[in-house]
Amino acid sequence: METDRIILRPWRESDAEALYMYASDPDVGPRAGWPPHKSVEESLEIIRTIFHNDHTWAIEWKQTGEAFGCMGYYLPGESNIEIGEHDAEIGYWIAKPYWNQGICTEALRLMIDYCLHEQHFKVLWCDCFVDNPASERVMLKCGFRDTGAFNLCSHLYRGDDRLVKIMRLNRLPKILFLHGFYASGQCVPAIALREAFAGRAEVLTPDLPMHPEDALRFIRELIDSEKPDLLVGNSCGSFYAQMIAPVAGIPALLGNPHFRMSEFLRQRIGQHEYKSPREDGRQSFVIDEALVGEFAALEATQFANCDPQFSDRVWGLFGEQDTLAHFEPLFLEHYSHSFHFPGGHTPTADEVRNWYVPLAEKMLIEF
Repeated sequence: METDRIILRPWRESDAEALYMYASDPDVGPRAGWPPHKSVEESLEIIRTIFHNDHTWAIEWKQTGEAFGCMGYYLPGESNIEIGEHDAEIGYWIAKPYWNQGICTEALRLMIDYCLHEQHFKVLWCDCFVDNPASERVMLKCGFRDTGAFNLCSHLYRGDDRLVKIMRLNRLPKILFLHGFYASGQCVPAIALREAFAGRAEVLTPDLPMHPEDALRFIRELIDSEKPDLLVGNSCGSFYAQMIAPVAGIPALLGNPHFRMSEFLRQRIGQHEYKSPREDGRQSFVIDEALVGEFAALEATQFANCDPQFSDRVWGLFGEQDTLAHFEPLFLEHYSHSFHFPGGHTPTADEVRNWYVPLAEKMLIEF
């Protein structure tokens, strides 16, 4: 992890002298809750023990290669405060000569990005002594908000009589939208969903591969890397979402699910154009018997992973004017939450805002 000025990298035993030089300053450690270091040997031992893990980094100044601070996170059971199972508490300090240059803010933003997008923590926490307003300002600049809660952390150096202020940063919920067969990640429903959740949730709208096994593999890999909180599909995208949701353990909203894609495609053998732009620029595709057979093979086992204990987390949304897919009865054989909207197979932007979005919001809250 790095910026133009700094690198976050593992501590090295060769950092011991620099660590002692800065960590022996009585203005540094006590502000962060630990006593000043008393010798190079003590600093070396701390590098070998306390700093020897996969979630503590030295802050290195690029120009000199010198370690001048520390950045890391605590997991549940290690943290200074009580945090959730999928949360982390970030802790940091930098040497006095590097104060008031925006460096700590720079380093904290790197750590936040890593925690949210690489480790996928749901909530990040920070805390600081109430007599350390500079640290609080760094947290606020990086998006943390004051919870209004205070704590006494007696295990910290001089923590028996100094209150700690608790700060919190929530990860935005993440929605993965799966488009229909003729569509792309730039279709009307995808754009409307992104716009409706702007600033409230991150909406991923990738282009899906045409072949179903490729599409399923792509979606699974995306789920593994992005850790979405909700799947939202339309038509063929809902066909995929239904199969993946119970396996991945992710709730899904199925808009006009088409559970018989082979029948739909068999009537359309030949060359076609996607109805919205694809990122790779390829707008033409061919439907042939081989592709029809690929979908037919999946349809035979598409409900094999249905789990009665998960059935309340897969909801169906059906357009009353849909002339292409009429699979609400089949949906209700496996799931119980069915909703209607007064639209067709492909929802308009207004229909997405008025029907898809409220249900997606409800699912994000409930699950």
